[in-house]
Amino acid sequence: NKNGNYFCSDLFKICNKEQRIKILKELNDHISDDCTDEFGTHPIQKLIEFSFSEEEYKLLLMSFNDINRILMASLNHNGSFVIQKLIVHIPETLRMDFNLIFVKLICILSRDMYGVCSVKKFIAYTKNELIVKQILNIIMTNFISISDNQYGNYLIQYLMEKWWKTEEGKNLKKLIISKYHILYKNQYSYYICDLFLKLCNDEEKKLVLSSL
Repeated sequence: NKNGNYFCSDLFKICNKEQRIKILKELNDHISDDCTDEFGTHPIQKLIEFSFSEEEYKLLLMSFNDINRILMASLNHNGSFVIQKLIVHIPETLRMDFNLIFVKLICILSRDMYGVCSVKKFIAYTKNELIVKQILNIIMTNFISISDNQYGNYLIQYLMEKWWKTEEGKNLKKLIISKYHILYKNQYSYYICDLFLKLCNDEEKKLVLSSL
């Protein structure tokens, strides 16, 4: 509740590792539900921030061990902050099972106000080549439906700036050029075209013109 969440947040600050583990064992079955609560989200975020051992990470992730739990939390205003904390705080190598589930949700989450924030954070903290390839394939396969969306177009713009000088960026550029005539007609994907022209060189602009 509105007072209990402050108490718990302060309590977690002074707990040692063993005490945090005891708390996590009590909570781990319910974290995915509790994190969507307007008050519950705050102490859970604190619990994530103060965790540092592999055992704590495993207990935190135990509540997000299936696709529906991750999806429901990611689409929720409060839950999205917890998902982002997990992604930022837990080392990538220790959340591979979580990553393999999350990557399957990118197409759905990218078209949601809160989901797209978690997707951007996930991409920012993903270095694993296999996962990056899966992300690229999903974006390429669902490119138009994501680009035409009022939230999805922000994800494409983010990827353009992040990947511009990478191999992934080359594939994205080719796709944008080939679909440019579709993108600039939509009120949301138009912003992708606008950013593309700001980022690209003269040669790439010529490719756009020739594609039209």
